[in-house]
Amino acid sequence: AQMNAVISGKQFTPGGATYNSVISGGRTWVQSNKTPDYYAISLLIDTEPAVALVTQEKYNRLNIHDMVQVKVRRTRIRGRLEVIELVII
Repeated sequence: AQMNAVISGKQFTPGGATYNSVISGGRTWVQSNKTPDYYAISLLIDTEPAVALVTQEKYNRLNIHDMVQVKVRRTRIRGRLEVIELVII
């Protein structure tokens, strides 16, 4: 479904790396996993909160209280709104 939403917040999480010790063949070695930067936009769709991950470009263009259009679906188990796509109006 396509709906209108209002931006209620923004959050940037810088990327980094996590490290896991792995034992293989009796030897221990460290495996690193890189994580990307995340740009999250908090939304109010009617009165229901939701979050959309967006590109850095969209994140920089959007401000709190801006109106956007979102394509959403409901999750099966909890019935929460899941944002599939965010379009700047």
